[in-house]
Amino acid sequence: LAAPVVQLPASCPQPAPASDAAVSVEPASASAPEAPVLESQPSPSAAVPAAPAPEAAGADEGGKPQS
Repeated sequence: LAAPVVQLPASCPQPAPASDAAVSVEPASASAPEAPVLESQPSPSAAVPAAPAPEAAGADEGGKPQS
């Protein structure tokens, strides 16, 4: 296929953009794995909100003394 492409210089410009699109797809694939990783990070983030939950309990404790 590379030989035919070389034979078609007019097609060269078209394959070039196509290659760019393919390149864009490759980064997108790389981003895809990264996205799951980010999702993994939100899980720790969920744990972080869990930390505020104790803080909320602390607020309740504060409310108890107020009571």
